[in-house]
Amino acid sequence: MSKVLYQSSETYLKKLLRKQLPTGSRFFLFGSRANGSAGFAADIDIGIWPQEPLNDTILSN
Repeated sequence: MSKVLYQSSETYLKKLLRKQLPTGSRFFLFGSRANGSAGFAADIDIGIWPQEPLNDTILSN
């Protein structure tokens, strides 16, 4: 994935998580995308620290 495309995907992902997660929740990227060693088909690893337990609707989306 090109750096420009990845940055666009990262921006979209941040907006999506902020919209879907309860206010005050935190999230972070880890793995090869976060440390810059990702190959072309690498996935995006996301960790979430929710401010409150996540309900089934949030988890299924």
